[in-house]
Amino acid sequence: MLTLKNIYKSYEGKPLLRGISFDIDQGETICLLGPSGSGKSTLLRIISGLEAADEGEVFWEGQSIQSMPPHLRNFGLIFQDYALFPHLNVFENVAFGLKMQKTRKDEIALGVNKALKQVDLLGFEMRSIANLSGGEQQRVALARALAPRPRLLLFDEPLGALDRKLREYLLSELRAILQESQVPVIYVTHDQEEAFALADRVMLLHEGKIVQRGKPAEVYENPVSEWVAEFLGAGNVLEGNILKNGLVETVFGSLKMPFEGKQAENTRVPLLIRPEDVSLGDENSSLHGRVDDIRFYQNKYRVSLVGGFYFYHANPLKVGEEIGVDIARIQVLEK
Repeated sequence: MLTLKNIYKSYEGKPLLRGISFDIDQGETICLLGPSGSGKSTLLRIISGLEAADEGEVFWEGQSIQSMPPHLRNFGLIFQDYALFPHLNVFENVAFGLKMQKTRKDEIALGVNKALKQVDLLGFEMRSIANLSGGEQQRVALARALAPRPRLLLFDEPLGALDRKLREYLLSELRAILQESQVPVIYVTHDQEEAFALADRVMLLHEGKIVQRGKPAEVYENPVSEWVAEFLGAGNVLEGNILKNGLVETVFGSLKMPFEGKQAENTRVPLLIRPEDVSLGDENSSLHGRVDDIRFYQNKYRVSLVGGFYFYHANPLKVGEEIGVDIARIQVLEK
């Protein structure tokens, strides 16, 4: 299907994309996940043909589409602002791409009907865009993209403007629609929950490079670097100093390394300690700290120590209390 090879792009002499390469298969959803300014949207524009790469190549089924104009690529684009036509009703918005393809009138009606059925908007054909909710407008934008039977769907932060409850509902709906359509999807977002809910594969972008890629569970369970762990909010990232006898020292105390002999003494390494691997201990525990903040979180309490270390506990502790904590697992990260 789609293949990207060594895509480079700079703005005003500053590198934005640095050697991006990946491919996508039929029916697969890839999420490009990263903070603002990491080049996600620019990469999407290069794939769609709205922008040219400085270097590199974009292929479709082995053939370069580098010089192919956007309207001939037959890729559907869905943006955060929906880009709907306010002077057209729902039917006319969804029919737009089919009309651009010079589709016959009877086939346009069938295509619009099928797309609206996919997004559960049958009966909305004559509605004004102005009279739709944000979620309904997003569905119209998706129906418009699906109607011309695109070879690839490109989403650029499509749910960013919606409230959390509606976003969670639409994520579930969107996943089902995409699985049914079997159209390959590239989905850009800065929200890891969104990416993990939708993606077959996640690609993390940082400073113009893909720093980690894999299935959502693999990426979350095995962050390759300190930056990835912090961006994903995977847990406590501490600096450790390797001591003798397989111990690593932190500001909260010393822990036994998960392996021996791989780092020299006095080597500084980032450590990941997930809150689910932390339990309340006593004076004999390896790590100690003073309770700085208690916050109720769903059915438990988030306990934060001075210095930022946190874990969850069934009961509230007292602010200012000195406590020990036991650690079931630590992970050593790359810098």
